[in-house]
Amino acid sequence: MRRALARIDGVVARVDTLLVGACLLAAVLLNVALVVGRFAFNYSANAMEELSVYAVIWMVFLGMLVSDRQGTHINIDLLYHLVPPKARRALQRLADVLQGVVCLALASLTLKTVVFTYRIGEVSLSTLQAPVWVLMAVMPPCFLVLAVRGFARAFGLVEVARHTGGDAHI
Repeated sequence: MRRALARIDGVVARVDTLLVGACLLAAVLLNVALVVGRFAFNYSANAMEELSVYAVIWMVFLGMLVSDRQGTHINIDLLYHLVPPKARRALQRLADVLQGVVCLALASLTLKTVVFTYRIGEVSLSTLQAPVWVLMAVMPPCFLVLAVRGFARAFGLVEVARHTGGDAHI
C-alpha cells in the first residue's frame, strides 16, 4: 500500500510540477504580450489579461500541492516548540487529520460548484466569455489530493516531508 501510494504521489508530483511551470510560463508570456501591446501598439487585450489571471489561479492551487508535498506550506508551529517530541508528533497527526477532513469537504463542495457552473453554462463577464467551470476545475482534484495526503500522513502510509527552515512558518 505504501509503495503504491508513493508511486501515485510521484506521478502527481511530476504532473503538478509540470503544470505549475506551464501556468507560470503562460502568465509571464501573456503579461509580456499585454505590456508590449499597450506600450508599443496602444492596444489592450482584455481576454489576455483574463487568461493570465486564470493561469495564476491554477498556479496557486497546483502550488498548494507542491508546498504540501515538500512540507513548506504555512504552519503555525508555536506549540511545537513548547511540547516534547511525542506530543509534537501527536499534534502533527491531528493537523494532518484536520487537513484531510477540511480538504475532503472542500473537494466535495468545489466539485458540486464546478458541476453546477457547467450545467448552467456560466461564463465570465469579460469579452472572453470563458466557461467558469474551466477556471474552477482545478479545485476539486487539488483538494482531493491534499485530503488523501493528509490522511495518509496521519496514518503513517506515506513519508512525512517536514520543512526545517523558519521562512514558511509562523
